[in-house]
Amino acid sequence: MMIRRWTLRGVLLGGAIMAMACTGMDLGFGPSVRVTLSSADGLAAGHPVTLNGIAIGSVRSVDFAENGDGVVAVLSISKDNMARLDPDTLFIVRDTQLPDPPRVVIANNLCVETPRGLQDAQILNGYSGKPAQVLFQAGKDRPECANRLVEKLLNDLSQTIEQL
Repeated sequence: MMIRRWTLRGVLLGGAIMAMACTGMDLGFGPSVRVTLSSADGLAAGHPVTLNGIAIGSVRSVDFAENGDGVVAVLSISKDNMARLDPDTLFIVRDTQLPDPPRVVIANNLCVETPRGLQDAQILNGYSGKPAQVLFQAGKDRPECANRLVEKLLNDLSQTIEQL
């Protein structure tokens, strides 16, 4: 008798989930973007996505790109923060040699003055690796963004030195 009750509950729960999925009901994941990267550098589902040091989402999944060149990370980002981002935003995967777990760092507003917002399921290009690699890659594709990123890093470094 106990087994039948649990089986019935499982069937009902599974049916409810299928119904929500088929009708397009939000299952709590929120909006997402797909970011193509040269490598995952240890990035995995559940790792944080940060903007200006504040968590705004998480990595939903990481998989090989369909063409076999690099990886695609699916990032879940809160709706409010999707409006604060821009398609020209730099997406950077932190190097795994740092003590923190790998995370996607969004270097926002370095390429644009007024963010245009991102659309759900939008596909974007990002950069991964050590800071020097990221700056080199970004510098080739978007030199104005790389210059601003260097300025920001130097400013952050100066502030840290002053605090010591």
